[in-house]
Amino acid sequence: MSRAVAVCLAAILMPGAVVTAEPLHARNLAPVSGLVGFPAMRDAHVLDRGRWRVEWHGSLASSYGQHTKGDETIILDGETAGLAGRWAYGLGDGWEVEAETSWKRHSGGFLDRWIEDWHDLWGLPDGGRPEAPRDRIEYRYLGPQARFSLQEPASGLSDLHLAAVREMWRSDNAALSIRTGVRLGIGDEDRLLGGSDDFYVSLNATGASTNLGGLVWHAQLGWLRAGELRILGATQRRNPWFAGVGAEWPIWRDLTVKVQVETHAPIAHSALTELGSVALLLTLGATWAISPELELEFGFSEDLAPHTGPDFTPRAGIRYAPAAH
Repeated sequence: MSRAVAVCLAAILMPGAVVTAEPLHARNLAPVSGLVGFPAMRDAHVLDRGRWRVEWHGSLASSYGQHTKGDETIILDGETAGLAGRWAYGLGDGWEVEAETSWKRHSGGFLDRWIEDWHDLWGLPDGGRPEAPRDRIEYRYLGPQARFSLQEPASGLSDLHLAAVREMWRSDNAALSIRTGVRLGIGDEDRLLGGSDDFYVSLNATGASTNLGGLVWHAQLGWLRAGELRILGATQRRNPWFAGVGAEWPIWRDLTVKVQVETHAPIAHSALTELGSVALLLTLGATWAISPELELEFGFSEDLAPHTGPDFTPRAGIRYAPAAH
């Protein structure tokens, strides 16, 4: 990963002017970790009274891992397409409400050859991917207390997030807010689409620097109380934490580049990395402000801790926020 990261970071350290201050919309779409309702990182500022924003985000996550440890065996080989729609509305007096719903499709996909070439180009480990059948779907786990299997395409609604955000403090160049929300797993858990009904709370911070070329940073720290996932049974961890940090720099007119690292606690008591290790994901991308109201977003994610997230996830989105009248 080092050569790819070096090239991208060299580009994003160029100076410019701030266009937007909103983290990239990135969630862990690994087949099992994606069933837990970790919320995407957000800006700490809330919308003013009567202001609203709507967003659509698409992603395509390719996963591969095949491991056996002790009496546990897991195979995660396939692609997960995700589509998320998010709406936010400012209530005034430092309050905002937000809602997000998502759709998923698991399939064999088509990215295997491209990812193998990407790994070869940057000298990245392939984890045995070239030896596996190309473009198959096989999500399977067998353990002493739980098991699941999905070997055919599946698609449908995934979940619904509802949250309230309270801005606790704001200065000229920084803000601190707290978000409290619920995630309803409305999809079919047996087909790895939906998950449990979860409750979460997060502390979000955003700040801007006047001395570092328009740098804006974001941070998030939170806790989630997970509902019961049948497919994990007694191995499930019910109180995982999650966190993230990110930064953005304007590099040219209406183009802003962004980088962020997000992590969350293991979702299960397991010796397998896919279930029992801390996840660590890197997302690199950019936003292009077509107008003061409309913005395009694009980027990709990589698993910095192998097998704790998808190998590679290209992302794209659009965000619309009408101007105040």
